[in-house]
Parts: sequence; structure tokens; C-alpha cells
Amino acid sequence: MRHSATRTLVLALALTVLGAPGDRSRAAASSEPSAGDRSGLGSATTPSSRPPRPEDLRLFIDGIDRRAGLRTLVETESRRSYVRAAEWFGEELTGPVTVHWVAEERELERYGASRTGSIAGLAIPSRGRVVLSAPALSVSPERIPSVLLHEFCHLLFAAATDGAEVEPPRWLNEGIAMWISGEWDLGLAYRVDETRLLADAAAAGSLLPFRDLDAGFPAAPFLHVAYAQSRSLVAWLVKREGEEGLRRLLGELDADLEPDAAFEAVYGLPFPEAEDEWRRSVERGGPLHFLPSARVLFSFGSVAIGVLMILKFIRVRRQLRRIEHDGEPEDRGPRPTG
Repeated sequence: MRHSATRTLVLALALTVLGAPGDRSRAAASSEPSAGDRSGLGSATTPSSRPPRPEDLRLFIDGIDRRAGLRTLVETESRRSYVRAAEWFGEELTGPVTVHWVAEERELERYGASRTGSIAGLAIPSRGRVVLSAPALSVSPERIPSVLLHEFCHLLFAAATDGAEVEPPRWLNEGIAMWISGEWDLGLAYRVDETRLLADAAAAGSLLPFRDLDAGFPAAPFLHVAYAQSRSLVAWLVKREGEEGLRRLLGELDADLEPDAAFEAVYGLPFPEAEDEWRRSVERGGPLHFLPSARVLFSFGSVAIGVLMILKFIRVRRQLRRIEHDGEPEDRGPRPTG
């Protein structure tokens, strides 16, 4: 059976840049599938023994002129993203995929997006569609590869768990997409930023219960916390059972096992216990937990500057009063001699 209706729309915030584009081999892409092709993604019931290839993807591009260089970029990176995601999930897509480049943020609203200002792309697995936001990506086209890979991960996630009657956890969907596309992992400095974001949220009691995310990710400022939590928990699970553990979890979900039962079958402990262990690891803050965060340093600096200004003000007031009383400054210093 298919997932519930909420499964049909997966919003994905793309925050980072993947490496330089890889294979640039060109392949023809029609502008839009025919009415008979609009049957959703589907998945291969018996995956092919050969690796997926870029030309296997039935790709359609909408919203970009055929002669534009942007179209070539989007087409090439779409096929490249499909191959990478298909290899990771061990799935293939049998239905066509349309990549729609929308010119205005308000066009995202007709796809059900509510936080249009925070979205660079979204995926709609039931319609076999990936939507890219021109306002977010036209000024930084280097983000297109990672956004496409993130969205194709959502399409393949839906195909890999197509047999689940209960919708798989939202954190798992977003976390795996971020893990595969490399988001939050652009080097030590960026990883520290994620660690700090989560450590500060933990210190403020603002970490979100993962079950709450199934109803939808929150608005800013907690939106980034939700995505960071999702990627962080997936990374924590990879340390326990590797990426193969994630694939086994998807397999259990596809076999229509309830999410909690599937999780315990793979990881050997109930999900609430795993969440508690993950929270404790976040609160420790990693190897640099003893260093104050930028937010703490800024707050301390602001308070220190305020105290110094008050002390300076008090000193000046005392000096002015002394001058009024004695006619001379409080600190006269040595007098010159002649």
C-alpha cells in the first residue's frame, strides 16, 4: 500500500554546496511528459543487476529554454544525482521525472510549500516531480548539484519504502537526504557550526522531539535545528551500524513493519532510548565542547562592554563633581618645574 497523503510532498531545504559537477555527458530531455506518463514514480520490483546509468532516467525539464546553458546544467546534474541516489538506495525509478524551474517564489505555493523564502527545492514523489526555486538558485548556481541530489534522494526514499502503510519518520527522510548529499559536512569549521547549533539548542532546552517532526518541520528559527537534528541522528546511527544499517531500516519499513518496531529490529534498542543517547552526545558537544560557542562569547562580550561603560560613566561623574568642588581635576599628576 502507498503512504498517507502527507507522504506526497517532501520539502527539502538545501543549505550547502556539493563539489564540482562530475560527468557532463549530454542526453536529450523532453520538455514535459505526456498525460499517459503522469503515473507517479514507481520502483523496479526486481532491480536490474547492472548499475544505474544516467540515460535510464526518463527526464523532462520544464521552465528553462532549450538553448539555455542552465538547461544543460540542470539536465546533467539531474541524471548524475539520479545515478548516485539510485546506487545508494539500491532502487530504480520506472516512471518519468520532471524537473520544474520556477521563476517566482509564489509558484512554489501551488505545490504546497509554505516557507517559500527558505526553500531552494522540493520533491513530490507521487507526481514524479522536482521543483527548483530560481530566486534561491539563480544567484548561486553552484548550489544546483547538491539541491538536485537532495531532492532525488527523496524520490528514491519514497521508492525504497513504497510498501510501508505507515509513513516513515520525517527525520529519517530528511536526514538520509542530507547525509548522502553531503550537507553539513563541508569541513571541520562547518561541522563545528552544526555541533554548536545543536549544543546551544540543547543548553536552551530547544531540541525538538523527533516524533513532533512527523507532523511537519517548524518555521524559523527552529527550522535549521530540525534539519540539523535529522542529519545528526542519521550520522549517529551510521556510527553504530554503518550505512547498511540505514538500508536495513528502509527494508523493514518497506516490509510494512511499524517504524518503532523496524528501528528496534535493526538497532537493538527502542527509539526513545536511542533518542536519549543521541541527546546526551549532543549535550556533550563533541571534542570541542569545552570551548564557548560564538553566541556565548558575543553575549559575554556585550555584558563586559556594558559594565565597562557604566564604570567609565561613574568615574567621569565623580571627576566632574571633584572639579566642581575643588576647581581642579581629581588626578592632577606631577606639576612641571622650571
